[in-house]
Amino acid sequence: MPHITLNLVWWNRFLTRNLVIAPDLVGSKHEFTFDGQEVTVSLPGADGVPSKPNEGDLLIFRSYRESNGAVIPIEFWVSAVDVKVPVRKPVSVPEQILDRIPNAYEIVPGGRQAQLNRLVAEGCLIGERVFDIWIRVLRWKSNDGAIGRPEVHGHESGWSTHLVTEPSGQPVWIGRQLITVPPNRVITRQTWEAAEAALCAGQTPPVYVELLFDAVEHMKVGDLQRTVVDTAVGCESFLRLLVANSFPAPGVSSIKEYVDQANIRIVLTKFAPQMLNDQERKKLAKVLPALHRLFNTRNDILHSGRVEGLTAEGCKKFLDAATTLVQLEA
Repeated sequence: MPHITLNLVWWNRFLTRNLVIAPDLVGSKHEFTFDGQEVTVSLPGADGVPSKPNEGDLLIFRSYRESNGAVIPIEFWVSAVDVKVPVRKPVSVPEQILDRIPNAYEIVPGGRQAQLNRLVAEGCLIGERVFDIWIRVLRWKSNDGAIGRPEVHGHESGWSTHLVTEPSGQPVWIGRQLITVPPNRVITRQTWEAAEAALCAGQTPPVYVELLFDAVEHMKVGDLQRTVVDTAVGCESFLRLLVANSFPAPGVSSIKEYVDQANIRIVLTKFAPQMLNDQERKKLAKVLPALHRLFNTRNDILHSGRVEGLTAEGCKKFLDAATTLVQLEA
């Protein structure tokens, strides 16, 4: 049976929960180098735009305006993106395979089937790595750690609290229920291009950014101890990097080593303020008490295994202080 040599690409589709884009980004792509290969991450194109709100597959819109009877979406929720990576070497297959549906077992020998299955498995792993770096950079540049995260569902049933008689169960009074819909940041052209620049430069998010994103996700599911630990470690990482990066590269390895090993309180109160301007020092001073409480709470958790009286409100204050701290970098 005659064979043909094909230049193939690996194609994968990945879910992008909580990704909202401006309409002008429909069909946009990020093309960058990953592990020595030119890869592409593509948003759904115009052919996926639904005509009505709350419909569609890859693109969905909920808010819109009307112009001369036409529905014009204000933003799109993106359900998935496509990742393409070139296969490194050409692949030889039976020529008839192009006239058949995929996985034409009847014309592909068992040994070649195994080879193609290994190739697909390799492409799956590479695609996942490409998507991972892409989604992390997009979170970083949009300052939205919820993008691409799994859905979080609480224990709430949708039923509010009732006052009922016993044993008949007749309702006497029904409590009000407050439903909070968290806002989503819309990815604009500016944010999209900033992410593209970072991807093309081979940049990855700073570790403290990802730790603070993780802390927020832990708080969503009520894991307050992990929220505290990740927030504290993120702040500590930022402070040490802030100080270490302020020294010129040549001949300061011993200073950087000292900063890495110094107690974080010394870095926070003695070293870090010297790296800031007057306005930044005032901002740091306002959150300094909260940061000390954060480190104290983290230490209590790590030393004793738990902390009594830890609340979501308290963790929110820790996260607010951490956000103020890492914004001093700008």
